Amino acid sequence: MVSLPTSVWIMYVVFIAGTLLLAIVSNVRDRLIPFAYLSIILSITTPLIGFLYSIDRPEDVNELTYLFSQMWNGSLTAIFIFMSHLYLLVSLGLFIKGNTKAKLISKLYPMMKKIKAMLLVDKRVRHRTKKRAE
Repeated sequence: MVSLPTSVWIMYVVFIAGTLLLAIVSNVRDRLIPFAYLSIILSITTPLIGFLYSIDRPEDVNELTYLFSQMWNGSLTAIFIFMSHLYLLVSLGLFIKGNTKAKLISKLYPMMKKIKAMLLVDKRVRHRTKKRAE
């Protein structure tokens, strides 16, 4: 039986585990709740369905080639597996973007507040000097 290289499997496991972990964290923080629930369900069921689906493949074909050939032939299970992985990829991007944005905002907000205060002080000083000049 031909299989994908070990490095591909390691990246796949990291991808699935990372998506599951970020979905749980997002659910706990009450962010993107519908995406989080569906991501948790799909990150558990998709690898299982994909494994069970690839058992039926011929011996000289790896899992990915078999999945794409069956998708091309119109297998609904193969299309579901592919679309589930695509959804997990998009949701992982949304979770990373959401967490990064929240961290960025939390770090930039105090700086922006200080800059705004400095600009207001500068504006008041300029306004006072303008009045004195008149």
